[in-house]
Amino acid sequence: MPQVEAGTVRLLAVTGPERSKLLPDVPAANETVKGFQATNWYGVLAPQGLDPTLREKIWTELDRIMKMPEIAEKMAGMGLEYPGLGAGQFKAELRQDQRRWAAAIKELGISPD
Repeated sequence: MPQVEAGTVRLLAVTGPERSKLLPDVPAANETVKGFQATNWYGVLAPQGLDPTLREKIWTELDRIMKMPEIAEKMAGMGLEYPGLGAGQFKAELRQDQRRWAAAIKELGISPD
């Protein structure tokens, strides 16, 4: 973001499914290439079978922290937005990403060797 703000870098597009609230004048890539989306994500993962009460407590605290103005400001300075997804939504996003990239790998014939 500092380079964008300084004018030393010109953004052509953001790769999320829609324009970023942080950069509303920068188009989303899928405005030109329909269906294009390549986003990054960050999250906290826990072992399967974690006590639901503890999972909810962790989620509540992380959500509270991520919504703190100083945290939101730091993230915005890095060009990041907190989507506030719950555990179920986050899991669904991960599965969707997995399907999307598996299809791309298959279509392009990419192999690990």
